[in-house]
Amino acid sequence: MDFLNFKAITQTGNFKTPSENENIEYKEASWKLPKSFWETVSSFANTSGGIIVLGIAEDKSKHEFSITGVDNVEDIETQIFNDNNNISCLNRPVIQNNDVQISFFKIKLLFK
Repeated sequence: MDFLNFKAITQTGNFKTPSENENIEYKEASWKLPKSFWETVSSFANTSGGIIVLGIAEDKSKHEFSITGVDNVEDIETQIFNDNNNISCLNRPVIQNNDVQISFFKIKLLFK
């Protein structure tokens, strides 16, 4: 995800671009995957593909995104791969090990 270099995008954890589109979707996921995660995976699998970035909240009134993070990365990753093989989530597994990338970002808090 070189093009999603959050260090270059933001110093505060808030950003407007890149915004969501047909190939990128942001989702909050502090302790578990959101219900809409598998709908998005299915949509991307049936089109030209895409990237889902977890740990991002959207303020629709400001058209702005903020980094909220994922509290337990290992649990979320386990849930992704368990549900990937669950017929109630997807007809067939579509996510491979190399499709999941974990990145860490520190937010600088500036006080004036």
